[in-house]
Amino acid sequence: DDVVDAFAVHGACGMWGLVAAGLFGDPAEGLGGNGFFYSGNQLQTQMFAALLIILWVGGLSSIAFFALGRVGMLRLSDDIQKEGADAAEHAPKKAYSFLALAEDDAIRPFSTQAKSFGTQMMTSVVVVAKAQR
Repeated sequence: DDVVDAFAVHGACGMWGLVAAGLFGDPAEGLGGNGFFYSGNQLQTQMFAALLIILWVGGLSSIAFFALGRVGMLRLSDDIQKEGADAAEHAPKKAYSFLALAEDDAIRPFSTQAKSFGTQMMTSVVVVAKAQR
């Protein structure tokens, strides 16, 4: 249930950052690196740090998820999941539907042109604004 790819972005990429520092840390850069590819031993330290982070985050997350599960706050009901959390839980309910606009709202499409490095680009924008009465 990682709908926003939090693990892929923060977990996996964060672990890669730790490992990469242990592999590619260059002492010549003056930042204290001594990576594996430069005959250093920083990779061991980085891997140990990764293990500690996994244990820390896993332990605290387990406690939080267990507590939320016990009080019934971890998951949405089946009915809300079928309808979709956006429609059932998040405000405004009309956030993704142009059909649900109030009578005094209007959808006004327009185009803007921008010059960037000699290239002309056309950008279509939909603006939802209050209609002039």
